[in-house]
Amino acid sequence: YARLLEDAVAELRGEAIHRTTDPELNVSIPGFIPDDYVVDTGQRLQLYKRLSGAQGDDDISELLSEIEDRYGPIPEEVTTLGELMVIKNLAAGLRVQSLELGEQRMVLAFPPGAPIDPERLMALVQGDPGRYRLTPDLRLTCQLADKESSPLASARAVLLELAACVTS
Repeated sequence: YARLLEDAVAELRGEAIHRTTDPELNVSIPGFIPDDYVVDTGQRLQLYKRLSGAQGDDDISELLSEIEDRYGPIPEEVTTLGELMVIKNLAAGLRVQSLELGEQRMVLAFPPGAPIDPERLMALVQGDPGRYRLTPDLRLTCQLADKESSPLASARAVLLELAACVTS
């Protein structure tokens, strides 16, 4: 209700309405909070909610530090979950509709009206056609960096590169 009211006021003032998107993530990399790490289901669900709602690297890092203080050394799956939330935040900043991430490639789907400068995006795609491919339905396929680098780190680098294509 509050968001609808804010949108109506912004519309009456002639201001642009910017809705945040919550991109759909489809990843083949396991990121979760193990049952034996946080035994209580309610606490685990609360942590998922807080991680999902965290804004930016700093919030996620602080939350992971809090989790470590409370539950002990962080398992790899929880670290991966934190990295996935960073990727989700970066994708949301680009207003990505969905993000598919595998070991060697990432596919981003942009909705119509995404704040991406088409000229900058085309320059990026044409500058490295072996790495990027753009389809007419605004799906960008990115071949991730070599196998030496983790898919999460490569995906993060690509999303940061794409941030330079965002229009103000």
